Amino acid sequence: MRLLLLASALPLLAAASPRAVPPSPAGFRIEDLAWMAGDWKVARVDGSGEEHWIAPAGGLMLGLHREIDRGKAHFFEFLRIEQRGEDVFYVAQPEGRPGTDFKQIEGRENEALFENPAHDFPRRILYRRELRATLYARAEGEEGGKPRVVEYRWTKVSGR
Repeated sequence: MRLLLLASALPLLAAASPRAVPPSPAGFRIEDLAWMAGDWKVARVDGSGEEHWIAPAGGLMLGLHREIDRGKAHFFEFLRIEQRGEDVFYVAQPEGRPGTDFKQIEGRENEALFENPAHDFPRRILYRRELRATLYARAEGEEGGKPRVVEYRWTKVSGR
C-alpha cells in the first residue's frame, strides 16, 4: 500500500519541484528605460554639462548631450535609443557624425549597460538612476591603447 501511495505521489512531487528552464533571449524593452527620461544637469567650477532624454514612444528615445567649458560649448552629441526586434540599441552621434551602435547587454531596474566590443572609446556605456534625482553614466574603453573612463553624475532639473 505504501509503495502504491508513493508511486501515485511522485508525479505531484515532480510538478511541485523547480525545474531547470533554458534561459530565454534577452528581450530588452525600450519602455524599461523610461527612468532615463528628463532634463539632467551638472555644474562644475569651469563649466557645466547637461543631458536631455525624451520618454520612449514608438520604439524610440531621443537624447542630447552638451558640455560647456569656460563659457563655450566644447562638445555635443545627438543620442537615441531604439528598439530593434528583441534588442535595444544606444546610438551615439558625437558632434553630429554618423551614429555608432551599442547593443544593450544587461538591464536591471534603473540600470542599463550597452556595448560595442569593436569600438575603441567608448566600448561600454552604463546608465544608472541613483535615488530619485541623479542620473549616473559611465563610458569606458581604450584610447591610444590605454584604458579610459569618463563618468557623469547629473541632477534632475526640477519641474521637467
